[in-house]
Amino acid sequence: MCIHGDKDIVVNLKNSYELYKKVANKKKNIHPVLYENKGHHPFITYESEQLQNKLSNGLGLLGENEPAYDLKNNYFETYILDEQVINDVLKFLND
Repeated sequence: MCIHGDKDIVVNLKNSYELYKKVANKKKNIHPVLYENKGHHPFITYESEQLQNKLSNGLGLLGENEPAYDLKNNYFETYILDEQVINDVLKFLND
């Protein structure tokens, strides 16, 4: 299973597909899955990824100059799992 988010700003979709094709030539039980409205971390909700990006911007990790995101009360909001993606992966692993 090769998972990619259509809003990924880290890995280009074309590069992900090229990697998939190389692996698919060697492994027959792999297939690509493209999730809409997902970024680089499709296992978490899009809202969580936006908060992670805001945090990274505040730390200067993405080259943005934005005030740091306050994690004191909202740390767990940055890593809320997307149940649909997790279920899809579990189904794939169990098939």
